[in-house]
Amino acid sequence: MWFLPWIRIPAATITFSGVAEPVPVADLAPDVANVLLHGLEFTDEEAQSITGFAVRPRGDFVTYGVGVSAMGMRDTELARGRVAAEPEASVFA
Repeated sequence: MWFLPWIRIPAATITFSGVAEPVPVADLAPDVANVLLHGLEFTDEEAQSITGFAVRPRGDFVTYGVGVSAMGMRDTELARGRVAAEPEASVFA
C-alpha cells in the first residue's frame, strides 16, 4: 500500500436541493427531537423558541466519493453518483 501524504483527496459529499419548512419542536417526532436536542431539558417557554426544519428533497441526491475508496476518488467518473430523491420520504411525524 502506498502512502502519499502530498496527494489531497476531497471529502465525500452529498448535495441536494429541496424545500424547507419550519417545524416547532413540539411537533417533531419524539425520536427526531431526542436526536436533535440530545436529551436537553428546557422550560415550556424555552421550547417555544426552538424550531427545527423539515427539508423535503427535490430532484436528485448528487454524491461524490460515497462508497468509493480514497484511491478510487481519483477517478471522477467512479467517484460521482446520482440518486433520485423520494419526495414522500420524511423523518417528521
